[in-house]
Amino acid sequence: MGVTHQVKLLVLLVVGVAVQAERKVVIILGAPCAGCGTQSPNIVDGLGIPHLDTGNMLRQAALSGTAAGKIAHKMMDEGVLVTDDIVQRIVADRIAEPDCSKGFLLDGFPRNVEQSRFFGQSPCQKRRYRL
Repeated sequence: MGVTHQVKLLVLLVVGVAVQAERKVVIILGAPCAGCGTQSPNIVDGLGIPHLDTGNMLRQAALSGTAAGKIAHKMMDEGVLVTDDIVQRIVADRIAEPDCSKGFLLDGFPRNVEQSRFFGQSPCQKRRYRL
């Protein structure tokens, strides 16, 4: 592994693991090419939780035909960033699915301060996702 790759991997950061009633919530952040996508499978395999990648969630929502998915699809087709409120709705819908009942790893979310407030708001507040 070259020096450049070693430095990029050092930027990789697991922000927090919240464990409440045996539910594990992991948020992994890093600059592009820092290794989040590479390390996430190792983390989720070890914890037995699903890997929720924001890009994949947006693409799946766009194909699903939900209201938020239709808006996201339109925005992606136009080449604009999907707004925080739409991303948050898609993330909230995804983490409400049964496979996330024991926890999940978020990769690519939150990306900004507004998205980070998601964890103090409904529906996360109702589910007590505090990091």
